[in-house]
Amino acid sequence: MLNFPKDKTEEITIISGELTDNLISHSKRGTITLSYEEYEDNSVIEITSYNEGQQLPIHAFKDGFSSKSSLGIGLGAIKRFSDKLIVERRDNVNIIKSFIYKYPISHKLYLSIMTQAILGYETENGDNAIVIPQFHRDLLCVIDALGHGKDACKSALKSIEYIENNNHLDLDNIIMGVHNTLYNLRGISIFLVSLNYKFKEICSSGIGDVTTKIYYPNDEKPFYPLAQDGIVGENIRKTTITKSPLYKDAIIVMFSDGISRTLDIQSQNKYDDVYEILCTKWSTYYKKSDDATLLIAKIY
Repeated sequence: MLNFPKDKTEEITIISGELTDNLISHSKRGTITLSYEEYEDNSVIEITSYNEGQQLPIHAFKDGFSSKSSLGIGLGAIKRFSDKLIVERRDNVNIIKSFIYKYPISHKLYLSIMTQAILGYETENGDNAIVIPQFHRDLLCVIDALGHGKDACKSALKSIEYIENNNHLDLDNIIMGVHNTLYNLRGISIFLVSLNYKFKEICSSGIGDVTTKIYYPNDEKPFYPLAQDGIVGENIRKTTITKSPLYKDAIIVMFSDGISRTLDIQSQNKYDDVYEILCTKWSTYYKKSDDATLLIAKIY
């Protein structure tokens, strides 16, 4: 398979099979896609499952867990074999993205997102999040448009589109580009985090009310990257980039103001499953009176 090593080919086969089994068994409708990208010194296969239906069980990605009797080895195998794994719950859709690199990479990433529109605006979420995995850098972003409904949703989607097309830029230039894109549209709060594996640093920049916390394994309190006051698309005085070290077992938590600022994962065991942490914290800290987005990522 595209000259991937035999063990990687076997892992790709297992991941594809488990995602297919999950889709057939548990979804109303859905798709699975495979894509391939080549870098200068590595290449990657992305396997993506879109699954419309009930939310995945809280323990879905623990080894050996199965919600039914089957010959499958469960979604836990996907986490084990993926170099990068992104699990998303967007309103009523489950999205699982598995990335398998041809050659070993220095750090792996396991990330989970949940985003939900306020009741009554289920198809018009003014919150959004995007993750753009690359070989030497992963870009994470959470967006919270002012208010909710159609106009807020439009601004969030326009912002995501700009970031997807310009993710190679520095964080401050991305923010200013989004600012210009939203001229005459609803303003947003935004926070961007860049995981730079080559230089082993985390770069962060934000404007407005999106909260970001970085938990390091041996620190008693989380690190808070700086966000500037302002509204992207309306009023920005300046942007600031905060740099912090990138360590294995670091956990990044990002959330909009639809999640209570008291959210904390300090008591979580460093071996706890990211998707399980996300589901547990969502049920406790989701306000239900606003659009809300929560992103939790672990480097390992």
